[in-house]
Amino acid sequence: MNRVFAEVYIDEDLDVVVAEILKARGFQAVTAGDVVRLGAKVLLR
Repeated sequence: MNRVFAEVYIDEDLDVVVAEILKARGFQAVTAGDVVRLGAKVLLR
C-alpha cells in the first residue's frame, strides 16, 4: 500500500477548519495562528 504524506501550511486566507480536517485525516497542518502562538522555529524543525 502506498502512503501519501504532506505537510501543509494554512495561511490566514483559509479557515482553520481546513487545518483541523487535514489533521483529523492524518496530515500535518500548521496554521498561521499556530506559528504566532508556538513560534516558527518550534513548528518547522
